[in-house]
Amino acid sequence: MIKRIFLITTCLFFTAMLASCRGLDYELRTVGVEFGQFPRVVYIAGVDTELDFSESTLVTIHAGGKRNEFPFPEQQSRWNTVEHNVDFNIPGIYEVEVFWHPDWFITFFVQVIDKRIFKELSGIFDENCDYTVNEEE
Repeated sequence: MIKRIFLITTCLFFTAMLASCRGLDYELRTVGVEFGQFPRVVYIAGVDTELDFSESTLVTIHAGGKRNEFPFPEQQSRWNTVEHNVDFNIPGIYEVEVFWHPDWFITFFVQVIDKRIFKELSGIFDENCDYTVNEEE
């Protein structure tokens, strides 16, 4: 009889422990991802050759409301990938998908513009199609 009470008490104790730990785990569970600092979205046809995430940051959103911001990963892995069909030689608007873990992703659009149009609109291109800074006096 004492062994039976001990067994039932032990089972109830471990069940209560598991239930309390699940609540803690829920608070830390990631439920979404977004950009903190957005990546570059305008590129010049024939000049740029790849997407630029150098200044961007990702934010993971947790079930308990906590948010963690960190630099965008430099290398892709099985947990984070970037998928796109951007042709940097043809002006247009292209869709980019950033996958963070298999369950969360961010979709955004980038625009590739003709370098002549960029030159006319901005005036910050030199004759070699390199970026320059206009110095206003």
